Amino acid sequence: MPIDVLNLVASEVILGNTPTPVDPATKARVSIAAALVPGPIGLALPIITARRVGDGGGGGGGGGGGNGVAVPDVTGLSQASAEAVLKRNRLAFTSVQAFSTEVTKEDVISQTPDAGTILPLGGTVRLVISLGPPDIDNNGDTTPVTTADLDEAKEELENRFSTGLDGLKTELGNQINTVSANVEAAKNELDQRISDLGAKIDNLAYGRPSGSGGRTPTTSPGGSGAKD
Repeated sequence: MPIDVLNLVASEVILGNTPTPVDPATKARVSIAAALVPGPIGLALPIITARRVGDGGGGGGGGGGGNGVAVPDVTGLSQASAEAVLKRNRLAFTSVQAFSTEVTKEDVISQTPDAGTILPLGGTVRLVISLGPPDIDNNGDTTPVTTADLDEAKEELENRFSTGLDGLKTELGNQINTVSANVEAAKNELDQRISDLGAKIDNLAYGRPSGSGGRTPTTSPGGSGAKD
């Protein structure tokens, strides 16, 4: 069977420029059908599909014809844009807000049901709208942080650092003084022990009691030592 390449290209262009995105499966089916049916008849298929999408028919993607609509993907859109898309598809919506570090404030974080789900006309899509990243204080509360808050926190931090540093210096000085006193006492004790040890050595060498005024000479054996 010959393929009408012109119809195939035209179908891709038509279905790729609809106000409401056509789901990929529907787009592929319609483009193939348009290519297999040559001439104006085949080209009419993407045109009719695009009109149905614009009228909220879901691009032929759901059962029941005009009674159902495929939910469009609105994640990442701004809240206003997402609501406008849902309105064009004849869908209702509700929204809740949540903090997000990845999605810009007032953009859609997620949706329920997912894109491509078939809902009846007037069905409701739940949107989660980003509040942006949270600002969390010491108590876990989410509050906006101002320049004054930052200045106050900086001043408090500097005061705490200064106070802590002064206290550390005082404690370190006290410890140094204590160590110096202990070293001096140990030195004095060591000097005294050395002095005592020297006195004991003298006593052993000269045979005199501790505290005698001078050395006692030893007598040589065999006489008094005087010459005849």
